[in-house]
Amino acid sequence: MGTWGPNAFENDAALDCMAEIVDGGGLAAIDRFLDGVLRTGGDYLEAPDAECTLAMAEMVASLAGRPAMETDVPPEIAEWLARAGEAPTPALMAKASLATHRVVTEPSELLDLWQETPDFPLWKASVDDLLGRL
Repeated sequence: MGTWGPNAFENDAALDCMAEIVDGGGLAAIDRFLDGVLRTGGDYLEAPDAECTLAMAEMVASLAGRPAMETDVPPEIAEWLARAGEAPTPALMAKASLATHRVVTEPSELLDLWQETPDFPLWKASVDDLLGRL
């Protein structure tokens, strides 16, 4: 894992997938990505997709006026959030919540990877906090 912390933006995969959003994809790109995650159903969810899901859900929560208190948002994402100018629809909020739930539901590579670390409680608390804000 190219990960340095338990929060949504503290991994390489999340930062990589944020480029499409920041470079013009906006909420439509988030919506399409979350649709893809939800289509996995009971199939194995790969860790990079799960990490992107959490970062996108974090952006949705922030745009809805419910940002994380302890998440360090990278500057380019903070700038995008400040100028985005659109709030997520209730449907997108619900989709972000469902996709976040999918990340912590087996089979999920990211869940498996975090369960193998001593920081699993921190990661799980971060995800639970996000779910509470969605």
